[in-house]
Amino acid sequence: MCRMLYLETDVPRDTTKMIARFALKWWAADNPHGTGVAYADPDGVIRIVKGIIRPKKAFRKLKGMPTRLAGHVRRATDGSVSQENAHPFVSCDGRSAFMHNGVIFNWKPLRERLMARGHKFTSQTDSEVMLHLAEEVGPKKLTEAIQKENVSGMANWIWISPEKTIVFSDGSLWMVRNELGIRFGFFSDLDWAEKDFFKTAKFLSGGTMVTIHNGKHKVKNIGTIPAERPSPVSPVTYSDWWRQESMSVEADEKMTTVYGESIEDALRRIHPPSDVEVAEEAWIKSGDLFCKRCNIVYNESTSGQCIRCHQELVDVAEMI
Repeated sequence: MCRMLYLETDVPRDTTKMIARFALKWWAADNPHGTGVAYADPDGVIRIVKGIIRPKKAFRKLKGMPTRLAGHVRRATDGSVSQENAHPFVSCDGRSAFMHNGVIFNWKPLRERLMARGHKFTSQTDSEVMLHLAEEVGPKKLTEAIQKENVSGMANWIWISPEKTIVFSDGSLWMVRNELGIRFGFFSDLDWAEKDFFKTAKFLSGGTMVTIHNGKHKVKNIGTIPAERPSPVSPVTYSDWWRQESMSVEADEKMTTVYGESIEDALRRIHPPSDVEVAEEAWIKSGDLFCKRCNIVYNESTSGQCIRCHQELVDVAEMI
């Protein structure tokens, strides 16, 4: 599956782009089929950068330091590997952007109905179908509308407009706040952060919608899209679930014979569904040194230079 994130800060900060680039770069190894970024410029207009490019190149095309930024790396399910199929997708009025992590089923008839009603499609993905349906009913009613259209599956998505951002978790997003100047942060997983990058991180259970407007947020559980397979039980199991989805029944039975449990049961045992807070001690803290070129944090004393590129390191405190 894909991976995505959203970051919002109170004022423009280097950390917004730094953290987003680091996370997308980490995820891109397993999600190499496109990188995209949507961000709000100083006038609030949503700008898009996307293509079959690496995250590093995508961030070079960003202008300025945005306070609101959404990023996505794609692992193709529906639709070929192309610039058009990379996320995010832009609404018909050109004001909003939408990105999606998951897969939905029986969406092609809905696409035809939306096209008949005048919607212009630029890709061959299931994700863009959700965008145009959301244009008709509003993002907050998207889950309900999808069910009425006889579409099933899983969908974690981000809608960013000039006025607000809406984030929906169907069981694969984490929310963090007040770390390194972050007002709000949402991530598909936190594996990239390694040593518990964030002091406080809350897992958003299935059906959770977060609406962000004027620096404030509202959390509401609205229910999930009915899945044809059980939803992943934690944000770090999406790729495992997708591999399992493509495995034969015989392969799953073999796993049960060898390991004494099915893959699904193993995932639920290892990652039981719950609201958890990851670590009490932050990974990055004042006094740590950071290499901007290599995205490496040094927690221990060094000579003051990056061991990889020998560039001068900066104190993390200077970037906050």
